[in-house]
Amino acid sequence: MHLRSGTGLPFSKLLIATGAQPRRIPLPGSDLAGVMTFRTFNDSRRLKEELSGGGRNVVMIGSGWIGMELAAAASSYGNAVTLLGLEDVPLGVAIGPELGGFFRSLHEKHGVQFRLPASAAEITGVGARRAPLSRTPARSSLPTSW
Repeated sequence: MHLRSGTGLPFSKLLIATGAQPRRIPLPGSDLAGVMTFRTFNDSRRLKEELSGGGRNVVMIGSGWIGMELAAAASSYGNAVTLLGLEDVPLGVAIGPELGGFFRSLHEKHGVQFRLPASAAEITGVGARRAPLSRTPARSSLPTSW
């Protein structure tokens, strides 16, 4: 493989890992302000601006690597974080239930709450401005202050 600079990089095997596309969840209310996906450096900046002051109730949907990292960051800024995921154990599919359980415990020690397995059924808001409530299929409500 050759870089644009002309430098050659020898390899015996090459893995091209371009990443995944963020999934927009087709939920009522997913178009409200405050409902975000995370993919780019600008997304990172925007999330930091929104969360770094702390004191918010944040609901994250997705218990994979990115969701877990975002939950840890949001919690470290002093936000109350609830993470929803379809798995019984976060990261269970990627690394197995034992290691996934370890990461869950670590996050819980830092204040992250888990609702597993669970997903959102709708996101409600006032006008088109903010998303103050996520509702699960079981009709339990998770207030947000995003």
